[in-house]
Amino acid sequence: MRKKNGAYYKIRHGCFLLQYELVFVMKGRRKALVGEVKECVYKTLRDGLEHQGCRIIQMDGGADYVQIRFEASPDKKLTELANMLKTRSARMTWARHPEAMRQIYGDGQHFFWTDSYFVMTDGYDTPDAITRYIEDQEQEQDQTQEES
Repeated sequence: MRKKNGAYYKIRHGCFLLQYELVFVMKGRRKALVGEVKECVYKTLRDGLEHQGCRIIQMDGGADYVQIRFEASPDKKLTELANMLKTRSARMTWARHPEAMRQIYGDGQHFFWTDSYFVMTDGYDTPDAITRYIEDQEQEQDQTQEES
């Protein structure tokens, strides 16, 4: 994909500029995204998005979440893209850093991300909406544990 005049993308019968915010939160809000684990996760996410033809604008986050702003073409299925990125980054990180992951999650199942993700088009309420989603993940986790 190449931008026309640096402003938008042109395809055969149309033009577009689709920018998204995508957020993944660590299971149990564990502070796992530090050091070599963070580097592995970010590289895997970056490689996955680039392989899918997406352009990363910004990737950052905290020790317990990652936030990615990216551009994609209209034919991208965001659900499939998010699931692929979560699966690939979790498997790659557990494979490359098993000791670090065991220290964070123990020897049981290979937990990593929460079951959900957050995606929205990039716009005026973006920072507030992302903050609300991240905060809600802790409440959802508490409710799930109470129901168990």
